[in-house]
Amino acid sequence: LEPGIRYRGPHGLRVLVGRNARENDLVTFKLARSRDLWLHVQGYTGSHVVVQAENGEVPFDAVLFAAQLAAAYSKAAQSDKVAVDYTLRKNVWKPKGAPPGAVHYSQQKTVYVTPSRRPDGSDSG
Repeated sequence: LEPGIRYRGPHGLRVLVGRNARENDLVTFKLARSRDLWLHVQGYTGSHVVVQAENGEVPFDAVLFAAQLAAAYSKAAQSDKVAVDYTLRKNVWKPKGAPPGAVHYSQQKTVYVTPSRRPDGSDSG
């Protein structure tokens, strides 16, 4: 069984969501490639979310789709506007001796979204 929850995002892009610290490590460091987009909610614990870019650019609507998932699968899930950082996977690294799921990242941008586990618009609240 492959780790993570899988979503089909805009443009058919595959979106992976880690369900716990161990899966976060697997999604980020085993399944994601360097040019994939990596997302994590800002300032809270939560899932690592990866958009598999398939060697292309990730369109902004796919960024927002994945950001809503990152917010929904985090401790900020009950908030209205949640800051979600995103960067290329190659800008994410694990500090020496860090526990599972703990990472550092750089060159991130931030989007503000409403958490949703069904970000295609079928979420009725």
